[in-house]
Amino acid sequence: MVYKRFSLKRKILILLLSISSVSGLIFLALSISTFKNDKVAYIFESNNSLITSLSDQFKKEIMQAISSSKLLVLSMLPDGKFTQFVD
Repeated sequence: MVYKRFSLKRKILILLLSISSVSGLIFLALSISTFKNDKVAYIFESNNSLITSLSDQFKKEIMQAISSSKLLVLSMLPDGKFTQFVD
């Protein structure tokens, strides 16, 4: 039989090496999976902050355009002419 060729010392060594290898491979797979998930979360978080800042800037510019348009419309005379262009 094959089992009688190896001494007890070699069998224990093979068992320890195989357990260590399997444990190392499982740890490596879990580490890679965790790294990928963390990287995806970081990308979403950074994109979210970028989109939030851009939307805030866009809202401010829109509000500024609306307020200047309101001032321009309010300065219009009843006959449709603007006060700054009246001769």
